[in-house]
Amino acid sequence: MAGSHHRSGEGVSAMTNSEIIDVLNDMSIRLDRIIWLGGATEGFSDSDIFDELDPADKHHPSMAKLLACPSECWVDEVEWLEWLRAQGLNGFLVTAATPKPTKVYSDGGYSTNGWGYQQLVLLYVEDVKDAVLLALEWQAGLVLAQLAKQNAAVPE
Repeated sequence: MAGSHHRSGEGVSAMTNSEIIDVLNDMSIRLDRIIWLGGATEGFSDSDIFDELDPADKHHPSMAKLLACPSECWVDEVEWLEWLRAQGLNGFLVTAATPKPTKVYSDGGYSTNGWGYQQLVLLYVEDVKDAVLLALEWQAGLVLAQLAKQNAAVPE
């Protein structure tokens, strides 16, 4: 059963990389794609990333600062990156993934259909380790949303 063990994301900055890997493995969270915005001086080598940043779409709250640029910044990724640098936003874009919870149990654990049915989110962090806590909080939100969905489906 996935999600039956929960370790707190508090103190992540003091954890070793091995400890972080253990937490992510225990919670079935992947941090798949990490892009340093400060190093993307002439655009992205992954040409799809800019297309994923449509400000009209729903994004994680950590992305709000990056999506707040004026419309002229959205002409192309180089303009957008220049605007970010001018704002001092030189952190990291991190894609987090987890199997989508399909059933939540009374003990707080949950089941999934595995990685074939996963949920993705794009996060912005100044420090890569901050992505761990954001991913844990995001995943907990997915579990709560599934629980609310289950509770709404139960007739009174």
